[in-house]
Amino acid sequence: MIERLLNNRVSIGAVAILLLSTCLYLPYIQSSRDNRTLLIGILCLACVSGLLWRYTKLGALLLGFVTIRFYFATSDWIGTPIYTIFCMSLLLLVGLRTYPQWKDKKELIYNTICLVALLNVVFQVLQFNGIHGPLKFRYDMSLFRLGACGLMGNPNEVSCLLAMCLPMFFRKQWRLGIIIVVIGLFLAKSLVGFVAGGAATVFYVFLMYDKNQVTDSLRRIIIVLSVCFLLGVYAVKIDRLDIPEQVKHRGMVYATTAKVALVKWQGWGFGQYQYVMPLFTFSGSAPAYYVDFLLSNVTDMKGLEKGILKITGTKDVTKAREYFAKHTTPAPFAQAHNEYLEFFFSTGIIGSIFALLFMFSVMRSGVEHKDKLPVLCLIASGVSAMFFFPWQIVPTAILTVAFIVMIIGEKQCEVR
Repeated sequence: MIERLLNNRVSIGAVAILLLSTCLYLPYIQSSRDNRTLLIGILCLACVSGLLWRYTKLGALLLGFVTIRFYFATSDWIGTPIYTIFCMSLLLLVGLRTYPQWKDKKELIYNTICLVALLNVVFQVLQFNGIHGPLKFRYDMSLFRLGACGLMGNPNEVSCLLAMCLPMFFRKQWRLGIIIVVIGLFLAKSLVGFVAGGAATVFYVFLMYDKNQVTDSLRRIIIVLSVCFLLGVYAVKIDRLDIPEQVKHRGMVYATTAKVALVKWQGWGFGQYQYVMPLFTFSGSAPAYYVDFLLSNVTDMKGLEKGILKITGTKDVTKAREYFAKHTTPAPFAQAHNEYLEFFFSTGIIGSIFALLFMFSVMRSGVEHKDKLPVLCLIASGVSAMFFFPWQIVPTAILTVAFIVMIIGEKQCEVR
């Protein structure tokens, strides 16, 4: 009875918050229509955050902080992140509320995830043989430079997706499918997914096999050595790992992102990375009109000046330009290619702490459950996020939310 009353109060509160959207304003958005459009999305996020408290307090705090950052945003380029985060958080909420009804049918979901992976590999094979299908993806196979993207947008995306799906093939009836997924990873020619899938596999052997059993110990050694061997072949022959080149470009972007993020402890806000960071990492190669475009969309010029001083160590405009001319990437990084760093840039220290605590809490719960498959898939997602942005790509973001739902939902059922 008390629980029902509480739920009713929460629901009434959510309706009241949404009704307030008819008279509230965002503090920094000038256009009245854009203001209200963005505000309704932010208020919806606030409602979902409150409803999540019952299932995951850390998740509710994280989403609540993100909502606050959106409310105090200084740019109207926040529509897409609001929409994406709202959809994913709503899926999380619905999944958690309905989990007791479908938890006994998880095998069907696992099988569906396997079929998604296999279908992508089928299209990769077709693309490899010149049959491009509805996506009409084109690449020069004579150079074998770009990989096949399957049903995803590019090879990196399909590589991450296959890595997340890989643990579902560890079940006895699906183990032969591992070979097909590995073929797909090779066809993608993206080291990101191979590293993520390899990490999930290594965690699997340490979580599932008994170290005190001789047979299990041999299996551990064989599987780990096989992963290392395949990873070595992949890094040397398929997607060649050029460490100096990676340090020069992506490494510079990572280091610069971290330094610029520290300029504002509260974060730069969502929708700013794609304008702020290319000024620090690409302005030396960019044409003047592009630099002007970026500058026109930066909402905190004082913060930008502090960032330039922190990176270049000088206030002299000429010397700063000389620095950026020497330290530049061949293309602009609109995303950090590291979800943790980009989230740190957007939400600052507090947001990053909430995010890391939430991920750690979910993974720890997943490790404690008898069914380890969701946490293994989440590990693959987390590793992918260190080198790419899978949580901004809808299919891989949905998979990540599904794994979180299964882990938190199982914990809630155990408590009950």
